[in-house]
Amino acid sequence: MNALFTGDIGPDVAEKVAATWTDQRLGKVTIFLATHHGSAEGSNASLLAAIRPRWAVLSTGPNGFHHPTPAAAIARLRGVGATIWCTNANGTITATISAHGTVTWDASRQATPWWSAAKKTETGTCVNR
Repeated sequence: MNALFTGDIGPDVAEKVAATWTDQRLGKVTIFLATHHGSAEGSNASLLAAIRPRWAVLSTGPNGFHHPTPAAAIARLRGVGATIWCTNANGTITATISAHGTVTWDASRQATPWWSAAKKTETGTCVNR
């Protein structure tokens, strides 16, 4: 099981992370904290192709930048099959990883992920407009 928290890395660093991840054959990421709150340039296609996250967490909320961007970051996350937890819809999100690698989720508001990759449905509002 892998988790990746990239913070606010830019596209150049994301390319380097993707190359290193691929070179070291680290496999799929179980939990990915989406780059730069889901901005248009965050979580770029190269990075997502390298890490292929199962679950992504978007830290969003009232801001003047309107992150995440539905046409860019969210579309790319959906395109790689990630289920998305979004703090705007879900509230405080906790992922608990057991000693056996099982992940369980808890959220302070909405208990189901904002976007379910399995059901191809979204619940609530992720994008702050």
